Amino acid sequence: MHINLKNYNSALNRKIKNFKILLPKHDFPTPKIFPSPIKNFRMRAEFRIWHNDGVAKYAMNYPGQKKVYFLEEFPIASLIINKTMNPLIKMINNCLALKEKLFSVEFLSSGQNKILITLIYHKPLNNDWSLSAERVRRELGVSIIGRSRKKKIVLGDSFVEENIKVKDHSFVFKQPEGCFTQPNLKINKDIMSWLMEIIPNSAKKLDVIELYCGIGNFTMPLSKKFKNVFATEVSKLALETAKENQKLNKINNIKFARLSSKETQEALFGTRNFRRLEGIEIKEYDFNYVVIDPPRSGLDPDTLNLVVNIKNVIYISCNPNGYFLTSKDNPNLKLQRAGHGDIVETPNGEIYAVHLCSRPINGLRRSP
Repeated sequence: MHINLKNYNSALNRKIKNFKILLPKHDFPTPKIFPSPIKNFRMRAEFRIWHNDGVAKYAMNYPGQKKVYFLEEFPIASLIINKTMNPLIKMINNCLALKEKLFSVEFLSSGQNKILITLIYHKPLNNDWSLSAERVRRELGVSIIGRSRKKKIVLGDSFVEENIKVKDHSFVFKQPEGCFTQPNLKINKDIMSWLMEIIPNSAKKLDVIELYCGIGNFTMPLSKKFKNVFATEVSKLALETAKENQKLNKINNIKFARLSSKETQEALFGTRNFRRLEGIEIKEYDFNYVVIDPPRSGLDPDTLNLVVNIKNVIYISCNPNGYFLTSKDNPNLKLQRAGHGDIVETPNGEIYAVHLCSRPINGLRRSP
């Protein structure tokens, strides 16, 4: 597979141009650009397994197309994923228990060259599979998860551990199988650094609320910039992992809650009480900032109703064509900073990060 640097640079310039077009009426700040490496930047990858004349092969296809492409390497994936791909598929093809009805393979790696492999089947997994998979695990020095209908077998760890240094801080993240993790390690570090750069030192006296916090990827760096962090997430596994990551990093100014955007709004406005908030005095927070890293669909109306009550908005978007900015046509709402980084590929391969600031209406904790 050939990767053309010229094509990447053209694509990056096109994304930056499109980003500016989204906000034509604003005095647009100069975006800070974080170019991605063109090779070995993806820390995770997923492949179909195509069975051709009794031989299992890694396969992919373009969305909307039926043509299948077979792969022996995947240059955009991390070095450890590429190093593991061929030995793994050879061992699978040499073992019927591993090859039979294997549907897909998922790789999750770390910058410390740890790797977790998930094998997904259209058959029940038995003891023969476990013994065969254990031999592969030991020979390749990896962790393996086997999945089939209503069954999960873990051999080794069910996660990889990532170490990230941002500015003068070092963070440790447990990244479990089945949770969203930022696929581009270099750009993830860049965005973390960008966040810590744009937030002023005066914020250390302020509180921040983070929506869609996931495993705490941005939560941990935010804890170094604010007095208190209140972070919400709907996924049980992601939230439990975020709490584990808080303990790993020995941070004590974060409170997590499993709440949707609507539930967070109800809790903040006092229209509903939640047992999930036991031990958290949410009314004692004075949120001056909100950080949002929403799903690809963008901001839903409930989240928008919550966000407009907070003065400073830091919005990290992997789909600028969704609910990007409800006030994008209002030049009175000043953009302070803007950045761009390729973290998650949309159908057009785009992601954007914007820091917004509006002036609250006098007498109300509400911004236009």
